[in-house]
Amino acid sequence: TTVDIVPVDFVADALEALVKLLRERQAYDEAMLLLSTSTVRDGKLVDLEAELRAAMRSLDVERLQHEGRLEEALRLLDPMVAQTPTDVRLLKLRGDLLSQSQRFVEAAEAYSLARSMDPVGDPWLVLGEVNALLALQQPEEARALLETLPQTGPALPDILAAERAVRRAEAARLATSGRDAEALLMYKAILEGAPDDAYAAAGLAELYASRGQLGPALAFMDQATKGDQRDAGLRRRRVALLIQAGQLNQAQAEAGALVASDPSPANLSLAREVERRRAVERASAAAAAGD
Repeated sequence: TTVDIVPVDFVADALEALVKLLRERQAYDEAMLLLSTSTVRDGKLVDLEAELRAAMRSLDVERLQHEGRLEEALRLLDPMVAQTPTDVRLLKLRGDLLSQSQRFVEAAEAYSLARSMDPVGDPWLVLGEVNALLALQQPEEARALLETLPQTGPALPDILAAERAVRRAEAARLATSGRDAEALLMYKAILEGAPDDAYAAAGLAELYASRGQLGPALAFMDQATKGDQRDAGLRRRRVALLIQAGQLNQAQAEAGALVASDPSPANLSLAREVERRRAVERASAAAAAGD
């Protein structure tokens, strides 16, 4: 009888495909076991083993990320990226950490590098870079990048959300350049398509407030903050508007609630500003009563 011998290259390719599948499913222990017990070794499998070890170590990075220990996570991740600089997943993780750390220039660069290494065109890499560019107030660049994405697939809801974010940034730029009427129309168009867009409602509120129209300003800010009371940024914007409207009692109550839930510097500073305004108001009332 004759025995068919399977070519070594075929075995190596099959093993590589299986290990990559296990890695995608984060079955790292099983993938490492396959590699460690295999008698087939070539350059691709050696590189794959290095990438797999980095992926296993990245779980510690993700744990630190979820705990909010972003600087520690970056310190742990950077040597891993240096060791496997073409690992797209690690590059994306670095972009995410930099974005969460509000280091948006570096985040945009990290996402761009990951996109250049990505063979499959992961839309979330594009979306990460788009969000970083928006944080840098570069809506034109963000729009150009966003337009490279197809309007299909599982990322579509996030693509549409990013499109609204770009339009909000464009509306805000129109408002700051004195083109209020155009900004007003853009904000309203966003809300027509997405009535629950809290940030568009807040932008519209602040546009009305800048024109001295505090009634509609407060109405749109109510619409913005009732949808997501957990968003501290929106709640601070509401308190600022209440101060502008002279509703200091309500502003103080809401600023106090913010501090109680999160005594961050931004919340504490806003609460102190409300108290300062109230002190001025009380002093003015006392002076008027004395007269």
